[in-house]
Amino acid sequence: MEKYMKISRLILEKSHTFVSHFKVLLLSLAILLCVLIYQKCRAKSTILICLAHLGYIFSYITNMKIAVVGACGRLGSEVCKMLETDNIVVKIDLCHGDFESLQQMPALPDIIVDVSCAANSIKSCEFAAERHIPIIIACTGHNDEEKQKICDFSAKIPIFLAYNTSLGVQILKQAAKLIAEKYDCDIHIHEVHHINKKDAPSGTAKEIERVISSCGKTSTITSARGGSVVGEHTISFFGRGETLEIKHTALSREAFASGIKAAVNFMSSAPNGLYNMQNLQKKE
Repeated sequence: MEKYMKISRLILEKSHTFVSHFKVLLLSLAILLCVLIYQKCRAKSTILICLAHLGYIFSYITNMKIAVVGACGRLGSEVCKMLETDNIVVKIDLCHGDFESLQQMPALPDIIVDVSCAANSIKSCEFAAERHIPIIIACTGHNDEEKQKICDFSAKIPIFLAYNTSLGVQILKQAAKLIAEKYDCDIHIHEVHHINKKDAPSGTAKEIERVISSCGKTSTITSARGGSVVGEHTISFFGRGETLEIKHTALSREAFASGIKAAVNFMSSAPNGLYNMQNLQKKE
């Protein structure tokens, strides 16, 4: 009996996306039927084992298979922990991942989440576009050429691009736009991150700057790097005789992981195109 269970598990794990889940299910059911016939249903334990195996097959087929690139990093670890509760997660990372690259995976995922770095996310996009897999990019530091490549790839596959996936930051940007539209002032953005963050200013600070610019206002940005700060963004509005400040502080990377999980659910049925947190908010 164990021999047949191993065979059907192998079929599921090695199946390529061009083999439909329906066909895999039928094939696995056929194996189970053969086992039942062979055993002639002489033991109730055989039926129970078969039912348990059917549950394994159903779980594999219904759960989404997600490849997380950069899985062993600070954000990647938090994302994997959150997604593993109701999905099959494959960790892609040079250090302690299930595989070192997407190309090494024996079967294709349903969706890719890249939280590694700008340059590597473009490689993930190329992989996804060639195989028609939706992808979520949640890292910063893309140059103009890389941004254009992402836009080009979005004509072939659904791409979700967000430099900051926390809900609080989206509300901060909306508040900044409202104030910039209604308040005659000078505007300054100050962002603080941990010592190991490579890009400055942060992608979020640049997004806030673009939001303010859309209101016909200009703003300045300063950056600081130190300690283990997850992320702080403060926007100061300097008026005549008064100052208004709004601030967002990320206390842990759980705030970003929650947004990525919501994006995974959103992207599972999204058509080709380029999406961001605003699209996610509109759907919710």
